[in-house]
Amino acid sequence: TEAAASTLGPLLIDGTAVVSLQNGVDNEEKIAAAVGWDHVLGGAAYIFAAIREPGLVEASGPRRIDLGEWTGGAPSARVTAIQQVCRRGGVDAAAVSDVRAAKWEKFTLLAAFSAMSATVRLGLGEIREAPAARAMLGALMAEVSSVGRAAGVALADDLVDRQLGLLLSQDPGSIASLQHDLVTGHRMELEALQGVVIRLGRRHGIPTPWMDAAYAILEPWARRNTLPPDARAPTPG
Repeated sequence: TEAAASTLGPLLIDGTAVVSLQNGVDNEEKIAAAVGWDHVLGGAAYIFAAIREPGLVEASGPRRIDLGEWTGGAPSARVTAIQQVCRRGGVDAAAVSDVRAAKWEKFTLLAAFSAMSATVRLGLGEIREAPAARAMLGALMAEVSSVGRAAGVALADDLVDRQLGLLLSQDPGSIASLQHDLVTGHRMELEALQGVVIRLGRRHGIPTPWMDAAYAILEPWARRNTLPPDARAPTPG
């Protein structure tokens, strides 16, 4: 993120907007360090998708983008312009007044589901049908939501129930990209997802025992996947 943001200078003029649709809630700070906060918008993409083969991305379920000014308030002219371009291209885009809340709403779902998906290494349907796993998924969401509130983000009281309901209504074969990266040996977003929850929880005094456990299970895989393939120990079994 920092490397990409550092190259944007020649593209910027007064009013230019830089929008990140990356997973996580700390990308905007990294981008602003390179281009200045006046250029930074916030955005969140909702899509369940997987790369089936090079050049082929398969998506299912709802697909939309939320975006807005990082400082909040009514949609600005540039936010509205981006929204209109998205819609002309067939992308459902919504201009939101509190994009930090919008990002944390997605993050609450994503950080929890990716933790469960990658640790269990099964599809959503099998997580949904296992009572203990389903309960853990809800507990993970509750931890993320509590951390977001402690960080000063205005999150609704029914957020966990809504996001859990949204997630559990998806295709039973749905998996998180973190699980896909784990099993295919790619670099994992562990620090940008579960790591951020834990670090912010420590900073604001919010315990995150469920996320701590998921992180401990996934950290060896994340470390392993940073090594060249020929330097990785064989997987047992």
